[in-house]
Formats: sequence, structure tokens, C-alpha cells
Amino acid sequence: MAEHDPLTGLANRNRFLRALESVLARPGARVALHLLDLDGFKEVNDSLGHPAGDRLLVAVAGRLAGAADVGTLIARLGGDEFALLQPDPADADAARRLARRLTESLEQPVVTVDGRIRVGASVGIALAPEHGRTVDELLRHADIALYRAKANARGSIVLFSGELAAAQALRHRLATALETALQQGALALHFQPIRRLGDRRVVACEALLRWPEGRAPRGVSTGELVAVAEETGLVGPLTEWVLRTACRQARLWQELGRPCPVAVNLSMTPTVLDRLETVVEAALDRAGLHPGLLELEVTEGVLIRNFDQATARLERLRRRGIKIALDDFGTGYSALAYLQRFPLDKLKIDRRFTGELGTGPTALAIVDAIVRLGHALGLAIVVEGVEREEQLRLLREVGCDQAQGFLLGRPDTAERIFDLLEGAPVIEPGRAPARGTAGYVPASA
Repeated sequence: MAEHDPLTGLANRNRFLRALESVLARPGARVALHLLDLDGFKEVNDSLGHPAGDRLLVAVAGRLAGAADVGTLIARLGGDEFALLQPDPADADAARRLARRLTESLEQPVVTVDGRIRVGASVGIALAPEHGRTVDELLRHADIALYRAKANARGSIVLFSGELAAAQALRHRLATALETALQQGALALHFQPIRRLGDRRVVACEALLRWPEGRAPRGVSTGELVAVAEETGLVGPLTEWVLRTACRQARLWQELGRPCPVAVNLSMTPTVLDRLETVVEAALDRAGLHPGLLELEVTEGVLIRNFDQATARLERLRRRGIKIALDDFGTGYSALAYLQRFPLDKLKIDRRFTGELGTGPTALAIVDAIVRLGHALGLAIVVEGVEREEQLRLLREVGCDQAQGFLLGRPDTAERIFDLLEGAPVIEPGRAPARGTAGYVPASA
């Protein structure tokens, strides 16, 4: 009982660590440490309950035992994390082949009294002596590899490398710098103009997170901020700060006689989603900002993963007069069955399509189709990444409503952006008319 997991019958953490320590103590020992984490296990617990999750773990343990080589020690370390100790692998490819057999053993649905359950696994591998000669080193490096595997596609297998360790150290530095910056108020927002294509008038500005000049951690780009914030639990405070700052700036522009809607990207993690309405309302109230001067941008994948809760919350915000835009359209799910149910005002076409405009007919045909679809749903179409006049001409020809990109204005400080503003009209508060009704006016109007 002291050495075995009572649920699965596999070795427990204590026995596994003692076995690993014993193997590493042998002169010239070679071993592959596999850390395996189930993909989608939380959803099973949440939807079917913990007893169903336990039955799934027992079935998974049996699958892994059937796929492993004779002499391979298998353990359940806790939760849905398993470990395998592969003795004397011939090389890294031999370790990868075992890992592949493990993931393939879980490709078919697991059948229990709860039904047919699909679950996969991600695997991180570290080799001794190449990646470490102690238990702590090997576990740490296998865990870094597993972290990267879980960030990749489901069922990924990653072998530890020095590059992974450097990336992990960089993420840690960035997380520390981000937390310090939030505490000290040392972040900044820049704003990129969004222009109406008919007359190039600025009709909104997108708020973009930036490190103040000279304050960025060495070797770190601002593009990594949100990803690290999501990984470290800082995304909630970061979202609140961005919304407060953006609303305050929009209010200042309004007081100076040039009101302009500000668009804010939302990560919509469960942490953000749970408090979304409270945080948005607090930012508007604190700034004294009209709801018609705030736009919220979300991506398809985020909405689909949290469909019911996200759409309900966004619909209530939209009824207050806040605009909702679907960002990076065309690069994610692009599921039409979902699109007609999202509470939206705008579709933003991703810059990857824009970059292909003028190089062949395909990109233009896709943009044209998206424009027709969006207009049929009563949505304004915004195109990102416009950098050439030819792109602008083609976008006008297919009827795009708005665009942003370096050709139309680079992101800049609020002070320098102010000169571009002409005073966009404020939309009256209240319930937004449903798409397709006589009272609905596209945001581009």
C-alpha cells in the first residue's frame, strides 16, 4: 500500500522516485523518463463526475501497461499525470517510439459504464545522462518538455532540449517582469487607428499593450505578454488594467472634443469570463465613459470553447451599447453554425489573407466571400494588416467597410494619435437592435 496507487494499482510517486534514484546511481546508466498528462481529463470530471474520471484513469492505466515494454516501470504520480521509466533506450528515437505507442494506445475511445470516452495524452521526455544525472534534474527537464507538449496540439510528444530550457527561463523572467510592471503601473497602451474605407476617416482605435520605451525585459517582445499572463494567472489583473486604461483614454478624447471608440482584445479565459461584466461595467463607470465608445474583440476559438457562458455575457454587454467584434476571422474554426449565434457587430479578417491580396485570385475570393457573408448577417467588415495601396483598392472593390494597418496608421501613443481623430459619432445607449431587423445599422454606417 505504501508503494502502489490505490486507484490504478500502478506504482505511486514514492516508489517511482526511489526507482529512478536507484537507476541513476548506477555507473553509465541510461534511462528515459516519460511524463504523460491526459488531454481533456478535466472535461470528463466536469461533465460526468469524479467517479467517472476515476474509472477512466483505471482504464488508461491498463492501456499504458499494455503498450509499454517489458521492464518499464509505470506510475501514477497524481491526478491525471503518469510517469514511465524506460531502461536502457538505444537512443532518443527509441524513447520517441515508446511515447508514440503510449499515445496511440489512447486514440480509440475508452469504454466504461459511463459510455465511450475519448481522451488523449501529451508526453514530455528527458534522457539520462544527456538531460540530467539527478532525479531533480531529470524530472524538471521532463516537466519542461511536457509543458511544451501540452501547449502544442493534442497528443504531442516533446523531447527536452536546451532551447526548451531557455524558453522556459524566458517565460519565467517575463512573468516576473509582468507582475512587477502591473504592481508599479509600468505598462502602456498604444493605439492603432481603424479607418473607414470610403473616406479614410478614423472610426475607432485598437488598444495594444506595450512596454514603455526602454522598460521591456531584454529578449522579450510584447507579443508574448498575453500568453504568459494566461499561463501564470495574471490575465485577470492585466485585463482589468487594459480596460480601465483604455476607457480612461477614450473619455479623455471625448472631453477634448474628438470622441473615438476604443477596441480592446479579450483573452476570455475562465478567470476573465467569470467577472467580465463586472470588470467592464466598473471600467466604464470609473471613467464615466459612454458604452458606445467601447468595443470588445474576441476570437472564434475562445467563444466556441466557452460558447453558452461567453455568448450570454457578451449579449448582455452588447445590449448596453458596447460593440462586439470577432477577431482573426478565417484562421480558427469559422463555423457558420456558430457564427449566426454569436452576438456580433463586426468581423475582423485576419492579416494573413490581406498579405496575399494581389498575389493571386484565391485570397481575394476568400475575402469577397467573407464580406458577402458578413453583410448578409448585418455585420461590418474590418480588415487587418493593410500595408499597400493595391490591397486597399482591392478591399474597396469587394466592399470592405473598415481597415487597419501600417498604410493607414501605425500604433502610437494616445497623444500622437489624437491629431488623427475627427470625432466619431457616439451611439446612443440601450438595447442594440437584432441583426436583420429594420432598426439595425451596421457599425460602418
